[in-house]
Amino acid sequence: MQSNELHHWHITMIARLQRGFVVFLLLAEAAWLAWQWPQSPVRALQGALLPWALFAVVMAVEFAVMHRTNRADPAPRAALAQVLAAWWAELWVATVVFCWRQPFRHQSVPDWLPTPPTGQRGVVLVHGFMCNRGLWLPWLAPLRARGHAHVAVNLEPVMGSIDAYVATLEDAVQRVTAATGMAPVLLCHSMGGLAARAWLRACSGDGRVH
Repeated sequence: MQSNELHHWHITMIARLQRGFVVFLLLAEAAWLAWQWPQSPVRALQGALLPWALFAVVMAVEFAVMHRTNRADPAPRAALAQVLAAWWAELWVATVVFCWRQPFRHQSVPDWLPTPPTGQRGVVLVHGFMCNRGLWLPWLAPLRARGHAHVAVNLEPVMGSIDAYVATLEDAVQRVTAATGMAPVLLCHSMGGLAARAWLRACSGDGRVH
């Protein structure tokens, strides 16, 4: 495999994995419906909904653990109705992110490094584990509308060392700084914060971000 092909594989690994999962799930559901519908439409629909029901249960357990773990936090505790509303919203958001934006749309909105500079500070967006730049798609248009240059990175390979992402962040910070003449803001999600911390250690980045 040539180096450019290897690079292309790395920057699309999460998208390929998640795309494969979505396609497999849809084909399995279609096959189940085609097999069971003539015998029992009710059983066919129950089987088709089972993966989504399991997903909802797993998310409910996670939210219950979160609510219990945070009970001693000094911040005001969320009411049960708020937790339920957040769980319901997360079911939709997680489905959109992991089944659509990241596998199929992650390259649909490019980074934006305007020439000449807009006079606004730029942003480097760093996603978390099992994600790619598709996580940030809803953020990119508002950032551009407000004149903020931005680069949304892909941290891959997926199971690589956190330290292996240093070069990716260094490149992004350099590009945004060059486009704006100012140190950028790093906006980090989940594991992205660890990647940023590794970059700060390796590149003496304290004075290079805002």
